[in-house]
Amino acid sequence: MAGRAVVLLNDLLVNTNAEWQAILPRYVPNSVTKLRAYLDSGVFRHDVPGLLDKA
Repeated sequence: MAGRAVVLLNDLLVNTNAEWQAILPRYVPNSVTKLRAYLDSGVFRHDVPGLLDKA
């Protein structure tokens, strides 16, 4: 799951689609938060503290 999150993040960063670019300001920090939590706990979760809400 963590590897997939990194691949998806990379795909978003190189994509020029305007809709996908619009979600980057929330997706990038949320991905980093989830990956840090994974490295700390060894469990990849989508409900970790510190995630940015949908705007």
